[in-house]
Amino acid sequence: MAIHSPAMTHHGSQDPGALIKAARLARRWTQDTLSAEAGVSVRTIGRIENNQVTEPVSYDRLQQALEIGPYALSAVDRRLRQVATA
Repeated sequence: MAIHSPAMTHHGSQDPGALIKAARLARRWTQDTLSAEAGVSVRTIGRIENNQVTEPVSYDRLQQALEIGPYALSAVDRRLRQVATA
């Protein structure tokens, strides 16, 4: 039986925005808190959580602040490349 994760799409691929949001909520952080920890604007965090493409450096900063592992980050990088080339 598969366990549904909010960071997974219906196709089973990782949704970068949901991944970031789930990690933020797991820490009980607001977007303001994450903004302060990562040095990324609240507006950019909102765009990322809504899967609006932004610069990869923002994802790097969020990944470091949220302590998301390298596998998750590589999934975000792959998704960014897919969106950028679509």
